[in-house]
Amino acid sequence: MVAHVTLSYAEVTSAVKHALRRVGADEANAKIVAHHLALAEASGTSTHGLAQLSSYVIDIENDRLVPDAKPRVIRDSAVTAVVHGGWTFGQVGAETAVGLAVDKAKASGVAVCGLVACHHIGRLGHYVEWAAERGCTTFVWVGGLGEEDPRVVPHGGADRIVGTNPIAFGFPSLTTDPFVFDFATSSIAGNKIVEARRKAVKLPVDSIVDANGEASTDPEDFFDGGALLPFGGHKGYAINLAAEWLGRILIDSASYAEDSKSNAFLRRQGVLFLAISVDALADGESVRESADEMHDRISASRPARDHSRVTVPGMRSAESRRSSFENGITVDAEIWDQVRALAEP
Repeated sequence: MVAHVTLSYAEVTSAVKHALRRVGADEANAKIVAHHLALAEASGTSTHGLAQLSSYVIDIENDRLVPDAKPRVIRDSAVTAVVHGGWTFGQVGAETAVGLAVDKAKASGVAVCGLVACHHIGRLGHYVEWAAERGCTTFVWVGGLGEEDPRVVPHGGADRIVGTNPIAFGFPSLTTDPFVFDFATSSIAGNKIVEARRKAVKLPVDSIVDANGEASTDPEDFFDGGALLPFGGHKGYAINLAAEWLGRILIDSASYAEDSKSNAFLRRQGVLFLAISVDALADGESVRESADEMHDRISASRPARDHSRVTVPGMRSAESRRSSFENGITVDAEIWDQVRALAEP
């Protein structure tokens, strides 16, 4: 059984900031990343929380991540922008890009911003939740993850071709939690395979195939030449490719990969943020009220026999955050020991 510790938000963010400052991050970047990792843990998404810290430190030490760099806008118009992430933490670049998309959408009704030259951006739900609080419906599409490290077979295929290509969507509300979904377009996120392997647990059925293309639930089979399946058969496969077209090809993110002296910055992933103001097409308050009504109607509907209630996407994460900030954030004890070791002088 996995042991856990309960910590305050301040304890978690302080340790992460110390760890990142030790390897060259400036205060502003370290603060952003610490907030993202703590919020992922609080939201119940531990795969995108503290477990990511050690990989960030390793990439800094191997010149694959510039801890004190700042994003810059390299293309700009009234309703579009492209942000060059500067190869710093993906969360820093993504905050810049989604912030631009929301500001432009609030001014013009709709806006789209791309992010290139970026590292791992963390939990996508964070960005659409943030945008929803500011009155924007927002889509996030990530593509190009398979250019260096393909993990997913195409529908009907046997070779790894594409990445997990996650997507997210958020819709603002008036009094209820915003409608939010955030998931990989593979059967499961790649980080969940790593976590299952570490915890020595089986994967869900229809998640992966082994090296021979046979269905498996053993995470070791993935690392022995197997692959992830796209979610939802041919339909999920099509959405996976949509993320590839929008997140990489449309913004030409691969062209920003740099063959540096250390051959470090070769990530070709890109991220597309599309924001639509809640006031763009109708009265914003009426739109929010309709969103609340739909939220309440769904959550009040009868649950099936094997379910205790009906939820709306985003509810569980929001409830987890409220509980975490009231009662403390529950963290895997082994991961917390790793974080403390990285933070200590």
